[in-house]
Amino acid sequence: MKNKIIIMVLFLVTSSVTFAQIQKHQIGISFAGGMQTLFYKPSIADHKQGLGGMITFDYQYFLQKQWSIGTGIGISSYSAKAIIDESIVETHYDDSNVEDFMFTTTYNDWTEKQNFLQLEIPIAVYFHHKLGNNWNFQCGFGPRIAFPLTNKYKVSGEYYETSGYYESTGVEYKNMPQHGFCVKDANLEGKSDVHIADIQIFTDLGFSYSINSIDLYLGAYCSYGLTNQINNSNTSLFTAEDYSGMLTSSEVNKLHNFAVGAKIGITKKIGSTSAKMNYKE
Repeated sequence: MKNKIIIMVLFLVTSSVTFAQIQKHQIGISFAGGMQTLFYKPSIADHKQGLGGMITFDYQYFLQKQWSIGTGIGISSYSAKAIIDESIVETHYDDSNVEDFMFTTTYNDWTEKQNFLQLEIPIAVYFHHKLGNNWNFQCGFGPRIAFPLTNKYKVSGEYYETSGYYESTGVEYKNMPQHGFCVKDANLEGKSDVHIADIQIFTDLGFSYSINSIDLYLGAYCSYGLTNQINNSNTSLFTAEDYSGMLTSSEVNKLHNFAVGAKIGITKKIGSTSAKMNYKE
């Protein structure tokens, strides 16, 4: 009788135990795009937000079924525009004539577009929740370090013109490039002096749908750069010989990046499977 009782107890215990199979590793690739802009406030121009994109290779390690930590590597593009369509008058000093004069710069539909590429490495904590059937919810949050790769600008539009008015003669001098009074076409391009690494805060959330061993992901993301990526400069936006570029000049003293948009991706769990006993109540 005692043996029968022991057998029945063992049967009930073993029938109430299930083994949850958890794969610890997940890899993926994602593509994202939206407003990925360079945020700054120029003193003499209208700032326009820009668009950009991102490609990222991800890795996640599952601590538990619902929690994972992750990292990866990605490349992101950011852009913005500065538009000037006005005349700016400054007081300059003429050493040779020993007098002040009014230096005027007239911008005619002057548009500078900046394009940045950055290498980005995230470190994040992710929460996962199964919604039923093949659907899952995921959200992540953490810091990301970004390293500038290429920082270029290109100017389009018509031209800018510089001139000087001397009160002693009552004459406004133009078309004298030897004195810095000239007309320059807007077809210019160059590199912005931006080399400071950025610390960003980012978050993303979305839904995935499982097909066999692959998950298809659709979600949204947002990030903000905490670091001012430019040094304060005393360089004028233009000189008689050269054009400095908006972000290298004294017209801008702070530069941050901001991104928000949509994200799609493919993920796959890999590696050995660990078994975890769950007891039914």
